[in-house]
Formats: sequence, C-alpha cells, structure tokens
Amino acid sequence: MALACRPSLLIADEPTTALDVTIQAQILNLLRDLQKKFDLSIVLITHNLGVVAQACDRMAVLYAGSVAEISPTYFVYEKPHHPYSKGLLAAIPRPGSRGQRMAAIPGTVPSNPGEVIGCPFAPRCANVFDRCLKEKPPLVKVGESHESACFLPAGS
Repeated sequence: MALACRPSLLIADEPTTALDVTIQAQILNLLRDLQKKFDLSIVLITHNLGVVAQACDRMAVLYAGSVAEISPTYFVYEKPHHPYSKGLLAAIPRPGSRGQRMAAIPGTVPSNPGEVIGCPFAPRCANVFDRCLKEKPPLVKVGESHESACFLPAGS
C-alpha cells in the first residue's frame, strides 16, 4: 500500500526488528529491489548498525532527538567523529570477543532533551569541556560530506 501512489520516498521504520538474520536479509533485499524498480529513496530507521552497514549509502546518527553525525556510511564506520558514534561502534561485538566485557556508554539518555542546555551528550562524554555545557554544538563539516555536532576539532 505504501507504494500504491508511486512515492519518491519510502520511510521504513525498524523493518528488521525482531526478525532472524535470514528474514532480515530477505527484507533488505526486497527494499533494495523496490528501490531500483520504483526509483525511490528510502529512509531506513533502525538501531541495528549491521543493517545500516549493509543497506545504507548515507547515515545520520541521532542522539536525544538531534543529529550527532551525518555522512556517507563508510565515513562513520571508518572514522567516526562524534563521541556518541565512537561509543556506538565500540559497543559492537567483535569476533573473538566471547567472554570479554562489552563496551558501554556510561550514563543515560536525557529524559527531556528539549530542556538540555548545551550538548545533549555532554553528561556522558569523556571529552566534555566547559563550552559543551553551555552551547549546543551545530553540525560542522569535519571531512568531505561528513558533518558532526561536536566542538572537538576534526581529526580528534
């Protein structure tokens, strides 16, 4: 039904959640086929970074309702800039890590992000400094087609 009126954009919100890996792959293949057949753009909303790596050309990492980082997908995986992106990638289980303690981002997401003064990630960030507590960082270019909402200089 979503494609009945031939939209140019399809929003797929958690299309692979709670599915086994085989069915996930089938859903992602179906989305890819539909994208080609109907010449559409797809916004894929997911918490599964494996799905993002497999299916997305560009990605936006969101934290507390704001974009923390946006770029072609491989830039975030190869050279993440925002401390939240770095924390997410560090928490992905790796082959050979069975029995080892998994990485975690300390703290909790703010319950009311609209009331946060400064960077919403500041209370959980290991790199926080005074400016982070007073100002919300805008998205700034940190590389070719790569933007981050962080006051850390590019390359940090």
